[in-house]
Amino acid sequence: MKTTTRWSGWAAAALLALGSLGAGLVGCAPSPPPPLRIALNRWIGNDTLWLADQLGFIAAEGLKVEILDLPSIGESSRLFETGQVDVFGGTMMELLTASPRRRPMQAVAVLDISTGLDVILARPGIANLTALKGRRVAVEPGTTDVLLLAAALRARGMAPADVELVYVRHDAQAAALREGRVDAVCTYPPDAEALRTEFRLQEVFSSAEVPETIIDLLLTDPAVAQTRRAELAALLRANRRAIERLKTDPAALQLVAIRQGLPPAAVAEQLRGLTLPDLASQPALFAREGLLQRALTRAGATLIAFGTLAEPPIVADLFDPSVVQPTSSAK
Repeated sequence: MKTTTRWSGWAAAALLALGSLGAGLVGCAPSPPPPLRIALNRWIGNDTLWLADQLGFIAAEGLKVEILDLPSIGESSRLFETGQVDVFGGTMMELLTASPRRRPMQAVAVLDISTGLDVILARPGIANLTALKGRRVAVEPGTTDVLLLAAALRARGMAPADVELVYVRHDAQAAALREGRVDAVCTYPPDAEALRTEFRLQEVFSSAEVPETIIDLLLTDPAVAQTRRAELAALLRANRRAIERLKTDPAALQLVAIRQGLPPAAVAEQLRGLTLPDLASQPALFAREGLLQRALTRAGATLIAFGTLAEPPIVADLFDPSVVQPTSSAK
């Protein structure tokens, strides 16, 4: 009986010790990562990420996100630079002109490629782009307007000096036209349709002629790309599902139309002027000498010509292909 009693006491002590150890291990267990903070402005190439959240595709991947709906890419970029978001939908302009001293930036996915959606619209009587020689063209500084205009001029054998640049924000283009300060504007939906209607503008050039010029990207910093790679890959898988749904389901199209404040037919028209790359095509876009590298190199040269950049960028440092590799994107 004494032996049995001694054994029971030892067992109780051991169990107590194991319980304490277990409690300690539970206390040391890593906490789940915070939600991935994503800044998006209302643009069809970004709206698929918003749609993926609305339809539950992001949650189905086991991913928690916080989407900030912002009025402009500039605002998204500002929040990124100040560390208030982890990821945002942007363009090559933000990538090329970002200051690495503030926060380094890399592209981890191509969200869309403009194949007609970005346009140059001119007043009645200006029949074509060459007729803009000596005329005033509105561009918003720091945006892809510069890339579109440079590509358009190059395609017609013209130089930047052949037109007079007037720096006007997109939300002020109507006022500039109304006041007679510009003869043409670089624009895109939904502003493009409103300007066409009010001022009877006609299209003299579109990105359909230069389909590797205007590319929108999912942007983050190298640290986030490395430490949250699996989450970013999950986000892209959810985005792929949203793209497929948007193309085939009128209800999904209606959701995006409500978000943009446009009729569904207008959103469907936007989709016809845009390429939304699927996951399978992403690795080729990020390949050495692939579309993204070519586009960034050409855009860098354009910005040097316009005085926006002082020297060519090191393009290889501007994108990280690891998130879109098949091993990362396969569910």
